[in-house]
Parts: sequence; structure tokens; C-alpha cells
Amino acid sequence: YTAHTGLNFEGRHVETPWIKLFLPTPRENQRNLPLGYYEEMARSMTEDQRIRLVEGRYGCLFEGSPVIPEFKYDVHARDIADKYDPYSTLYRFWDFGYRHPFCIWAQHDERGRLLHLREKMGQDIEIDPFIDQIRKIEAQHFPNHRGFRDYGDPAARQKKDTGQTQQRLLAKGIVLQYKTGRTIDDGLQIMRLEMNKMIDGEPALQYDKNGVPILIAALRGGYHIDDSGKPVKDGYYDHPADTDRYGIDNVTNGGSGSPETFLENMPATMEYRASADAQLQQMNGSFTDDFAEALSRALGNK
Repeated sequence: YTAHTGLNFEGRHVETPWIKLFLPTPRENQRNLPLGYYEEMARSMTEDQRIRLVEGRYGCLFEGSPVIPEFKYDVHARDIADKYDPYSTLYRFWDFGYRHPFCIWAQHDERGRLLHLREKMGQDIEIDPFIDQIRKIEAQHFPNHRGFRDYGDPAARQKKDTGQTQQRLLAKGIVLQYKTGRTIDDGLQIMRLEMNKMIDGEPALQYDKNGVPILIAALRGGYHIDDSGKPVKDGYYDHPADTDRYGIDNVTNGGSGSPETFLENMPATMEYRASADAQLQQMNGSFTDDFAEALSRALGNK
């Protein structure tokens, strides 16, 4: 792809193209084939096989099955950059680590659909300069935006390869919110449920084709299942997938406890009742006692 286009995974020019790619016209041999030939062939193909072999477009080829098979490129991937609302809360989903830290900018539209607008993957970079890169991207694409909320991995409270992440985030003015007591399977099930939701004829989760290409590739199969049925931690595609899982689990109605418990306890209607109000308070309790203590210590150190 880079040899033909000169672009890297972020869509940036990194070299002069040196391969000429000849692209056939899709269905150019239709007149010599039986009626419905391509349609019949596509029925036995995966979505990515159809995109590459039938439609002649760039596609993905990965080993194993996608962890999130509910993601469909032609449904969830869209041109939505123009839907950014400068007056609405902008979410930042984070995954930290030295090799490939990742950040996603997302936002709910007026109907409650979660729009994934832009992404940034770092490479061999510490947390502080990575955040500096994030600020520069925001100055370019979301200038003067007010109202950010940050969500990420609760393991950021612990010492990792980036150091004491939570305290360094606080020093940069970032208050990381998270849910405790969640397993990977809990988050993945929430993602699968949300992938299947439609709101006024559009998917509840939407991904900008040009804004989040690495995340889209991860969901299409880069983040896949090994022979034992477990998600593969490949050190690349697992980062955007994990980042999106943290965010979706926090900003959608994931609730506390397992997804099954949340669905069982959902109110029948959205009209006010005391029990529903109490549940919503519990669902929104992102600031845990542990976090409050960390914040107090950080402020006390200043």
C-alpha cells in the first residue's frame, strides 16, 4: 500500500510511490458470465473478501476471525467528519504504553449515536510527549474546543512502562475516568451489543473512514481470535481495539457489573422513577474512591 500510494497507516506521505498498480474495472467481465455470478460468489465470502475480490477495492486480510464480527465496514464506516459539533462534549479514549499508545476522539450526536471522529497512534514514545502531540492535533482539528472528558484503562493507576500514568495525566490537566471491576469479556459484550443497535435508521456506533483508519482495520479483523478462542495481543491492533472498548464501556449504558445484569435492570421506560434515578447515579459513578484519593494526593503535592 505504501509503495503504491506513498502513504503510511495515518494517511501521511512518507515516501515517493514506486509501484504502479493496475486496477480492473469491477465486473468488467459481466457480459461473459451467467446472470447473478458475482452476487452468488459474494454470498460465500467474508465482507473483506468481497471488497477486495468482487469490488476491486483496498481491503484487509487477517488471520483468524474478528473479535467483533458485528462490525460491518459498509454499515459502520462512514464520512462523518462534518458532523463534529464544537459545542458538544468531546470524548478522548486512551490506551497508554510506550510502544503504541492510542487516543480516539469521539462525540455523541443529537440522536445519541457515538461518532468516532479521529485517532492518533504513537510509536516508542513516553506519555508526556504523546499528550503534547494530542494537543497539537486538537489545535488543528478541534480548535478552541471546550468540554473534554477522558476515559481509559483503570490499570493506568498502576506503575506501567510509562511510569505512574495517573499522576502524570493529572499534571497535564487530564482527569482519567474509568470503571473498576470490569473484565475484557464484559467490555467486548457491550461493544457487540452496541454494534447491533440502530438509531433512526443509522448505526449507534459510527467510524469516520478517513479519521480512524487504524481502528477500523482493527475492528475488521486486525484484532482477531487465536486458535484457543482468545483475542490476540499483537502489540499493534489490540491497542486501538482496547481503547475503543474502554470508551464504549464508559460512555454507553454499560452500567456496573456484567452486561447481563445491566440489561436485566434496565427500566422499562425512560420516565422518571426513584429506582431508575438511583441506577443512573450508580452508572455514572466514574470517580471511584481510589481516584479521589489519587487526586487529593496530587493536589496536596502541589
